Order: sequence, then structure tokens, then C-alpha cells
Amino acid sequence: MKNLLVIAAMTMSFNVLANDVETAQNLFANRGENVANAQEAADIYGALAAAATENGVKADLYYRQSEATYYVGTIASDDDDKEDIHEAGYKQAEKAIALVDGTDDMDEEETLAKAQFFYGANLGKYGEAKGIIASLSRVPELKKAMQVIIDLGLEDVEQYGANRILGRLYFKLPGFAGGDKKKSEKLLAAAVENTLNDEGTVSVHGLNNLYYAEVLKKNKKKAQACKILKAFSAQDGTTLLDTRIPETTKEIEEAKEMAKDFKC
Repeated sequence: MKNLLVIAAMTMSFNVLANDVETAQNLFANRGENVANAQEAADIYGALAAAATENGVKADLYYRQSEATYYVGTIASDDDDKEDIHEAGYKQAEKAIALVDGTDDMDEEETLAKAQFFYGANLGKYGEAKGIIASLSRVPELKKAMQVIIDLGLEDVEQYGANRILGRLYFKLPGFAGGDKKKSEKLLAAAVENTLNDEGTVSVHGLNNLYYAEVLKKNKKKAQACKILKAFSAQDGTTLLDTRIPETTKEIEEAKEMAKDFKC
């Protein structure tokens, strides 16, 4: 009877966890309707992670919390708010990394790669909000996180997210601090080429297109930049990447504005 009670308790706990994760997933899926949905999802993931006992499960929940927090930060309009939110986001990802760092389990390696990505994504946005010059001391941390993803052989995580973050970093950094527009172009070209849509015209990830177009323009390749922006602007934001519909829809509008600025 005691064993049956233990099994019943474990089953109940699993069902509660599954239901709460499903709630968080549904809230995050509806983040485009209200940013509060993403914040609520982050809160649920954080509470579940704190209560979980298995490292892989905890790490997965913490990286998901970091992902939701990242979205909240990108919607914030005040730089001080962005700084605080993205700082919370990269610290959440750090918790996930600590739990699965050095793992040889394939599922946990993917969790580690995603945690490293959202650590870098939040750290990068934190740096932008704080100021590039004021954040230069954090650059080695961001590079190291992206290198972990590459060393794991999981470059395709988040649609070549490590390439995207490193490419943007080299674009944003001043030359004296290691900025390199040619290196940025090479990284972002690979991100686009490896994530093309079915027609082979644009990346399914909006930021790959925007960042690549921006560095092409800076490197005096305006015609190529305009070609990408026009092709991306003509896309249906609901069909490129079903996990990023709110972001993609917004990025298509940004592409249209960028094309105007470039006088395409």
C-alpha cells in the first residue's frame, strides 16, 4: 500500500507539472496579444523550476523562463526597464547553465545550448540598454556563451542564433573594441543561408534578415541589402516560423521602414 501511495503521489506531481507547463506554454504562445502573458509565463516557469528536483527538468524550465523574460524586455520602452528585465533574464539562464554544464546527455546538451543562447541574447540586450561602451567588459562572456553552442555542434539552435548574436556583436562594437563589419557579414550570411524559407529567398528568422541587410548596407552592398528587405517585406508573418509569429510580424514592418531609410 505504501508503494502504491508513493506512485500515486508521483503521478499527481507529474500531472500538476505538466498542466502548469502547458499553461505557461499557452500564455507564451499568446504573448503577441499582451506582453503580460509572457511575464506570467516567466513567473510560472520560475516557480516550477524552483520546485523541480531533477537537474535536466530544472534547467529546461529556467531557460524557458529566460526566453519569456527576454520577450518582455524587448517590448519595454524604457532603457532602465530593459536593463533590469534583461539582467533578470540572463541570470535565469545562468541557473539553467549551472545545472547542465558539462553534461553528456544529448537532451541536456540541447537545453544547455538554448540556455547559453538566451543568456547571450539577454546579455546583449542588457548591454544595449546600459550602453555599448559601459558594457565592453561583458563582451568576452557573450562570446564564450556562443562558442559553447558552436562547440556542442548545435549551431542551428534558434535558427543559427549564435551566428546572429556574434554577427550583431561585431557590427555594434566600435573598431577599437573588436568590431569587425566583414566578420559580421560573414556570420550573418551563414545564418541566413542556413535558415532559408521554402522559396530560398529569405531566412525564416526575421532578425537574420534585418541584421544581414544592415551590415550589407554598411559594407556598401546596398543593392543586395535592398533585395533582402524587399523579399522579407513581402512575406506573410504567420507562415515563416510558427514559433515567432508576433516577432516576425513586427520585424516585417521594421524591414519596410529600413527599406525606406535605405532608399531602396
